[in-house]
Amino acid sequence: MNPEPTNSVNPEPTPLATEHRPPEQAVFAACIEPVGTKTLHVSRLHTALTAPTFGWGALMQLAVEQKLSCLVTDTLDRTGLLRLAPARLARFLQRAQRANQHTTQIQRRHAGRIASAARQVDLTIAACKGIAVESALYGGTGAREFSDLDILVAPEDTRAIELLLVGLGYQPHRPCSATSSAQGAQRIRRASFVWSVPTGDTLLPNVVVDVTCIWPHGAARGPDFLREALQRARRQPLPGLPGTSLPVLSPPDQIALVDDLTTAARAVGRQPKPILAGDRHRLLAQGNRSGRAGGMT
Repeated sequence: MNPEPTNSVNPEPTPLATEHRPPEQAVFAACIEPVGTKTLHVSRLHTALTAPTFGWGALMQLAVEQKLSCLVTDTLDRTGLLRLAPARLARFLQRAQRANQHTTQIQRRHAGRIASAARQVDLTIAACKGIAVESALYGGTGAREFSDLDILVAPEDTRAIELLLVGLGYQPHRPCSATSSAQGAQRIRRASFVWSVPTGDTLLPNVVVDVTCIWPHGAARGPDFLREALQRARRQPLPGLPGTSLPVLSPPDQIALVDDLTTAARAVGRQPKPILAGDRHRLLAQGNRSGRAGGMT
C-alpha cells in the first residue's frame, strides 16, 4: 500500500492571494483563506470593509454567486465586524446562516444513516468535500455551504452502494454530467451516480447523494489510489448525533482530492470553486497545528 500523499505547507500562490484588488475581493479572499494572527486577520478585514470604495452590494453579489454568503457572514460575525453592515442586511445574513445550520443538520442525519448502514454490511465508503469538512474545519456553524453528500466507493462496490441506498429509500437520478454519446453516458454512469430522497422539510425538500467510484480524471495518482485512500479513511463524529460517526478521507487525501479537482477544472477551462481553496487552506493549517502539538514535550 502506498503512503499518504505528501502536501506542501506552502501552497503555490492562488488568485485569492494576489494584491491590489478591490476591497470587496479582499474581504472575500480573507474569509476563504484567513492568514496571519487573529489580530492581523481582523485588521485586514476592517481596513477593506471601511475603504472608501467598498460596497456591501458588491461583496454580497460575489458571495452569493460563489455560494459563500454563510462563510462571509460567519467570519464577520466571529470577528465582530458584522456590526459594520447595514442592520437589515446583517439580520438577513444571520437568518440565512441559521437556515443553513438547519439544512446541514438534516444532511448530517442522512450521512449518519448511510455510514451506519454501510458499516453493518462491511461496505467501505468515505465522505469528502462539504459534509466531511463542515464541522472539522468550519466549526459546524453553518458557515460551509454544500448542496449534496459526496461519497466515494471503490468501483467494484457500486452495486453494493446502490442496494444500500435503495434500502434507505433513495431513488436514482440521471448522472451529474450530460453527454450526447451513448458510450460516454455509460462511462459517466459507471463513474458517478446521483441519488435523492425526500425529507418533508421546507428548506431542504430532498437530500441528494453523489456517489463517485473514480478519482478525478487526469490525476497521476495510480490506478489503486482511490482504494488505498478508502482504506486510510478515518471516522469522525457527527455533531448532534451522539454515537454516530462518519468515515472521511484522511487530511492528506482530502488535500490531494482538492488539488486534483482544481487541476481537472482548469484542464477543461473552468475556474475551480473558491471554497476548495478554503478547504485546502484549513486542512494545511490543521495539519500544522497537529504537527506543532505533536512536537511539544
